[in-house]
Amino acid sequence: MTAAAGTSVAELGRTPRVRSVLRTPAAGRAVMAVVQERVLVVSARTVRREGRRLGTLLTVRDRTAVESLTRQLDAVRTMSGALRAQRQEFANRLHVLFGLLRSGQPAEATGCLQALLGAGPLGEILPDFDAEALRDSSLRAFLSAKAAAARERGVTLVLGGGTWVRRTVASPVDVTTVLGNLVDNAVDAAWSGRRTPRRVEVELIGAGDELLITVADSGDGVAPARLTDLFDEGVSTKEADSDALVGRGVGLPLARQVARARGGDLRLTEPGAPHDSPAC
Repeated sequence: MTAAAGTSVAELGRTPRVRSVLRTPAAGRAVMAVVQERVLVVSARTVRREGRRLGTLLTVRDRTAVESLTRQLDAVRTMSGALRAQRQEFANRLHVLFGLLRSGQPAEATGCLQALLGAGPLGEILPDFDAEALRDSSLRAFLSAKAAAARERGVTLVLGGGTWVRRTVASPVDVTTVLGNLVDNAVDAAWSGRRTPRRVEVELIGAGDELLITVADSGDGVAPARLTDLFDEGVSTKEADSDALVGRGVGLPLARQVARARGGDLRLTEPGAPHDSPAC
């Protein structure tokens, strides 16, 4: 960032969060900001000498690589959690099967075994899952883990009927960053919404080198006041976490920047039902 001396903060072209840190330095408190495709941690403090205010010192640390690794670890943690849940569920079914065999009920045990073999882990977690429609193994595993985590919160995650991705994605980290943020927000909205059943639908369509991602949820919709700034830095429909380093309002701006860096975009096509409409 280069600018002549005396240039105002508004003319620097920085994001709203960076400008806010510059205007109101908070004794070096670190805040995360998304600037283009970079994830930065910025802090500011006032510089004084002999009681005279000399200016503001802005410290910027690039956290892009760390953030990328963090999201990869989050994905691994989600998948390992799903595997633990599947292992526990499988053990419970084996106990049922053992009990049926021990009590002399081979017909019921056979039916239980057929259901166990026929369902499979993906079919059990992702209803109506078609492996031919989504051939990328990393996306299948990621969505399976997200579906397992959603199910623990009482939310059902399903694949849209138009899902059709026959190729392997070129940048799985970028795709899971965008998709993960959208799914997490959708699950939160469905879980906190008043409508039942709580449901999230994900549809993926591959067209040449492009991947179209559509995520819909059964939540209460986006409030009209949030329609214009939903993807702005620091804007969130959730309660702020005062103990967190970065606070809220980072995920969607980051997802949009990642999509735009790849030549795509992220937008809200349908805000859903009015925020104060009666629950269905």
